[in-house]
Amino acid sequence: MKPTTVQTLYSRFGVHFDAIAEAGGVDTEGEVSFLDRVFRDHEVGSVLDLACGTGRHSLALAARGYEVTGIDYSPELLEVARGKAGPAVTFSLQDVSAIDAGTGFDAAICMWSTFGELPYRAMLDSLRGALRPGGLFVVDTKHFPELPDVGLRTHHSDELLVGDVLIRTEIDEYYRGRTRVRELVYHVGGDSVPDHSEMDMYTEPEYIALMASHGFAHLATHHDYGSDRRADARRLQMVFTTQAADPVL
Repeated sequence: MKPTTVQTLYSRFGVHFDAIAEAGGVDTEGEVSFLDRVFRDHEVGSVLDLACGTGRHSLALAARGYEVTGIDYSPELLEVARGKAGPAVTFSLQDVSAIDAGTGFDAAICMWSTFGELPYRAMLDSLRGALRPGGLFVVDTKHFPELPDVGLRTHHSDELLVGDVLIRTEIDEYYRGRTRVRELVYHVGGDSVPDHSEMDMYTEPEYIALMASHGFAHLATHHDYGSDRRADARRLQMVFTTQAADPVL
């Protein structure tokens, strides 16, 4: 991961992670229905969920009959994932830059803007060894038709009541070159934890070029989990496939 204090965040508030995600607008059923449509077109049976967190995609895919392995670097989030009732999923504590989850996966996913916060270049090189030839990689990320202006700065706060626990988030966001920087403070009950996160941003053509440089060919781009191209879409879902290695001359 990029420099961050999220490990402290996960250890303190991991049990509330799903609620915080829901406050951010996640739609697990819609996201997994989209993945299911893509996977059915490519005869996918096994899926590697990168940075799986509390397993919301892993478990929902397994409930649809897929064989799923989820990897994450946070033991607290994986503990939450393993504690959920549902179909069997293999959850493993791993760094995505050195994937050691087996080989021959039909597909891998990296959902909800996690890609740009990860050591993604090392992850892509490692991922090629985990996928079967022609395997898919689906990247779900925020849509940037163009990169925001450097120096643009915003501040806002959100509140979410989970049972009798009030979760309040303060977000200070600014842009530094290709990187979106967020300084956050999570207030849960009477406790507060700061969070520093950095996410590298790419436009769609830049994503395609980046992936090609690591041996992944672009198959399709979807907007907001549908097939229609929309300039005002909030999110992109890009589907890539592993390219054959260049022949040795």
